[in-house]
Amino acid sequence: MELVIIGCWAPYPPAGQACSGYLLKDQQTNILLDCGHGVVSGLGNHIDLGAIDAVVISHFHPDHYVDLYAMRHFIRAAMVQGHRSKPLKVYLPGNPEDKYSYFASLSELEVIELKSGLCQVIGSLQIKFHEMLHTVTSFGIEVSNGSTSFFYSGDTAFGAEVQQAAQNADILLLETSMLIKDSAYAQQALHLTTREAAEIAQNSRAELLIATHFWPGYDINQLEQEITAIYKKELKMANTGLHLTFKGR
Repeated sequence: MELVIIGCWAPYPPAGQACSGYLLKDQQTNILLDCGHGVVSGLGNHIDLGAIDAVVISHFHPDHYVDLYAMRHFIRAAMVQGHRSKPLKVYLPGNPEDKYSYFASLSELEVIELKSGLCQVIGSLQIKFHEMLHTVTSFGIEVSNGSTSFFYSGDTAFGAEVQQAAQNADILLLETSMLIKDSAYAQQALHLTTREAAEIAQNSRAELLIATHFWPGYDINQLEQEITAIYKKELKMANTGLHLTFKGR
């Protein structure tokens, strides 16, 4: 299994960067987890867009889904030009209903509504969805190829939902939005702090934590220092173009 970080910023990207977008690859299977600002452009540096088997949107905040509009137009162009006959499979939360209904109405997309506990098979990957605690309906995404288990939190507050979903993963991709000093705001906005992400990872079986979802203006080194004060296993700080290969246990 391979992971390519297309974008890792929130709620807007710095110049030349992108918001949340993570390309997960296994054998001939290619899945895009989230599709925020700038992701479609960045994705083209790593893969032919036509090779994407499915897109999963964790929740309807723009930094996680807004480039799905661009992806839709790519699929439309490919259909009009005769390069593609099938719509793109897209997994979406059912709320807000107006956004879900819009994308579900498009002939370029085959939309599947996310439900907590829903299990799907896409190529060589098995996917399970876990509802998180956030300001809108939001899902964490568990992915396995039979030998490696991966969990992406999407956006979430600290609580039983994310702790339980992350517990048995080999690799964790967790939002790390706030410094410890901003804990009060993190609780209000229902995001994780560095300390909370580190505690989730430290209490799981994961041997690798990838921290992501950084706010422009924060010092990434400071975020890293706060995580490593608690989390004692391998840590990677997400950055654009980071390419990781995972071997099974």
